[in-house]
Amino acid sequence: MNRSVVQYLTEQESLEEFEKETKLKLPSDFKKYAKSKKLKLLLNKEINISKFKITDKITNISKFTKYKYKNKFMKEPKEFWDPLDWEGLPKGAILFATCSGGNAIGFFKKKVYYFDHDPLRWTKIANNFSSFLKILK
Repeated sequence: MNRSVVQYLTEQESLEEFEKETKLKLPSDFKKYAKSKKLKLLLNKEINISKFKITDKITNISKFTKYKYKNKFMKEPKEFWDPLDWEGLPKGAILFATCSGGNAIGFFKKKVYYFDHDPLRWTKIANNFSSFLKILK
């Protein structure tokens, strides 16, 4: 699988700034990964995920598909927290990758979810960011 999904990560300084401004806490494994890779803020970086398996809990249907995401990790907390101005996202959700089609991947209660915007629903992908990285290997 293509691991380039993590290329949007930013410097530790920006992550701390984000947490301070939004009063939202990023998972520690996410921050540790960002720090270890010494990655810089890359705005509008395209991220490819190939053959990504999503299982919808409502229909119990699994699908393998391809996604192209554009990073929305901005310094403006409003843009980072809710770049698509969605209504109905769970309070405390943090989107970290969105696609031009309006779907996203993000954190909710430290777990990684795939957020579908139409209709709005979310599907758990992994129990934490470390597990999410293993999926992409």
